[in-house]
Amino acid sequence: MKTLFAGEIRSLGLELGRLAEQDRYARDLPLIELTDALVEVTASLPIYRTYIRSLQVSATDRRRVDRAVDQATGRNTAISSAAFDFLRQVLLLDARPHLSGQQLEARSRFVMRWQQFSGPIMAKGFEDTALYLYNPLVSLNEVGGWLRPPDSPVDEFHSRMRERLKNWPYSMNATSTHDTKRSDDVRARIDVLSEMPAAWEKRLRLWSRWNEDKRTGMGKRVPDANEEILLYQTMLGAWPFDVNEVPSFRARLQAYMVKAAREAKVHTHWAQPDTERESRMNQFIDAILVPSSRNRFLRDFLRFEKRIAHLGAINSLSQTLLKICAPGVPDFYQGSELWDLRLVDPDNRGAVDFQKRSELLRRLKASESEKLDGLVPELLRRWQDGSVKLYVTAKALGFRRNHGALFLEGGYLPLEASGTLKEHVCAFARLHDGEWVTVIVPRMVARLIAFGEFPVGHKVWGRSVISLPAASPGEWANVLTGESLETLRVARGRALPLGDVLRSFPVALLTGSSRN
Repeated sequence: MKTLFAGEIRSLGLELGRLAEQDRYARDLPLIELTDALVEVTASLPIYRTYIRSLQVSATDRRRVDRAVDQATGRNTAISSAAFDFLRQVLLLDARPHLSGQQLEARSRFVMRWQQFSGPIMAKGFEDTALYLYNPLVSLNEVGGWLRPPDSPVDEFHSRMRERLKNWPYSMNATSTHDTKRSDDVRARIDVLSEMPAAWEKRLRLWSRWNEDKRTGMGKRVPDANEEILLYQTMLGAWPFDVNEVPSFRARLQAYMVKAAREAKVHTHWAQPDTERESRMNQFIDAILVPSSRNRFLRDFLRFEKRIAHLGAINSLSQTLLKICAPGVPDFYQGSELWDLRLVDPDNRGAVDFQKRSELLRRLKASESEKLDGLVPELLRRWQDGSVKLYVTAKALGFRRNHGALFLEGGYLPLEASGTLKEHVCAFARLHDGEWVTVIVPRMVARLIAFGEFPVGHKVWGRSVISLPAASPGEWANVLTGESLETLRVARGRALPLGDVLRSFPVALLTGSSRN
C-alpha cells in the first residue's frame, strides 16, 4: 500500500482527514495517524471487500470490520486508539447523534471508495505476494483457497455443497482458470505429499544436501530454503509424462521460478529485478536436471515423482467426477480434458491440440461401442496418456446432459462410509423425482495401494461399505463400467460394498430409480 498504491492511500487518507475535520470529536486527530490506521485496517481485512451499499450495514460486514479494526489496534500500538475508533465509526457508518445527514452521506462515499480499494490490495498482497511466500504445501496456495485445510475435509465438503445448492445452484465449478497458480492436475499431485509427510521431509533434506554443490556464486544461498521447497514441489506437480518434453519443461520451470521470485518480492521484484540472482537460479535448475550417473538427486527425484504422478492421477479422477456431479455447473479450462500439467500464466495460455483430443475421444467412443468391459482395464493400463481422464469427463458429462433436472434441481444427500477405510472415501447422492445418482470416489490412497496399482476390488476395500437410506434404489448401474449392482439390506436401510462398487475402476457414477 505504501509503495505500489501510495497515491491511492494518500487520496483516501486526505478524504478521511476531511471527515475528521467535520466531526467535533475527531478534528484533532493527526492526518498521518488516520492514514496509518487506514493502512493497518485494510491490511487486516480477511476478505477482498465488504458489501456496504447503503447506510444499513449487514451483521456480516459489521463483524468483519470489527475484527479488522481489533486486529489492527492490537498490532500497531503506535497509533492512538482514538484514530482506530474514529475509522471504525466511519467504516460502519455509525449514525452518531451529532452527525448530520450530509456528514453520513460523505462517510458513505468514503466507504464506497474504500471498498473499491481493498479488493486490489487483497489481490496484490495475498494472491501475488503471500501465495508465493508460504510454501509448506503449495497446492493450497490458490485464489479462493484457504491455507489451512479443515479438520474434517469430507464433512466440510458436504457442508459447502449443501450451502452451494441452497444459495448458488448454478454457479461454476471451476478447478482451473487462466488465473490459477497451477492447474488442477498439478495440485492433485502435490496434494499427495500431505499423505506422506515423513517421506517428503526425508527427500527435502536429502535433495537439498545433494544439490548444495550446484549453487553458484558467492554470498547468500540461491535458491534459499523457501524457494527450494517451492521448486521441488513444482517439479513434482508438473513433471511431464513424456521424456521428450523435459527440455521444454526446464525452460518453463526456469521462467516460472523467476516469476515466483519476483512476485514474492524478497530477493527480486518486477520494478527492480535482480537479474544476477535470477540467472543464478536458472543455473541451479540447469545443474540439478543434468542426466548423469553422478546426479543422485535426479535419479531419486524421478523414482519419487513416478509414485506421486500415479497417486495424483487418482486424485484427479476423483476431482473430475466430483466437479461434474456436485451442485453447480462444471467448467473445464481449455486443454484440461487430458492431464493438464501447466503452471501460472503465461504457462497456461499456450495453444491446445484440440485435434488430438477429438481423435482420442472418437477412438474412446468406438472402443466403448465394441466392448466396454475391455476398454476400462485398457484405460487403466495406459493411464499416463490421459485417456482415462477424458473418458471419465465424457461419460459423466454425457450422463449429466441427459439428466439435466437431476443435477440442476436435484437434492444433495451426503453418504457415509463405514468400515476400517471409511476415511478414504467421499460419497454423495443426487435425487430428483425418484431418480438417483450416486458418486463414490477414493481419497488418500497412498497407503492403500502399491505403486502402479489402483484402489479397486475387495483386496483393497475389504468389508467397507457405503450406507444408503431405506428409500434408495435396490439396484444400480455403473455409468462408467456398465456393471450392475445390488444393495445389501442392513438394519437402518441399504448398503453398497465398496469392493463391489469399485471392483474394476477407481471412481464410480451409479444410477438408479426408486419409482414404483
